[in-house]
Amino acid sequence: MTTEERNWKLYEESKENIAKNTAAKWAANDFSDRWLMTLAAGSFGLSFAFIEKLVPLPAALDKHLLIIAWACFAAVIIIELIAFDVISYRFDCAIEKETQDLRLAYQGIEQEPEKRFIFLDANRVIGYAVLCVFIAGMVSLIAFVARNIL
Repeated sequence: MTTEERNWKLYEESKENIAKNTAAKWAANDFSDRWLMTLAAGSFGLSFAFIEKLVPLPAALDKHLLIIAWACFAAVIIIELIAFDVISYRFDCAIEKETQDLRLAYQGIEQEPEKRFIFLDANRVIGYAVLCVFIAGMVSLIAFVARNIL
């Protein structure tokens, strides 16, 4: 295989990787974020709307647990809104790097490995953070209801 054929093959493979990264960008934004956002908004809305029917608020004990739960649900929604842009930026950078690597490889230019990009694992870190905050909100809400019903 000649150098030109090898470079063309590398070009085609890289082009496919760019397309896969672009598709992954939208799939990642859609799937887990959508479900966590839906759960947080639903939990916040339902608890806000129906808590008075379960526990009369003037006589409720440990109201701070309810406030913590609502703050956690609101934080999940806010973090998810910010995460949409962070994750989108992360994929845009990956696509740009892949394109740059493709151009250099096609020209036969060797490159040195780069330092780890700060946003490389952003979606994983944000996902774990949002999950932990959501769980904290659910635990606080359950603790509030249990404290006042039992």
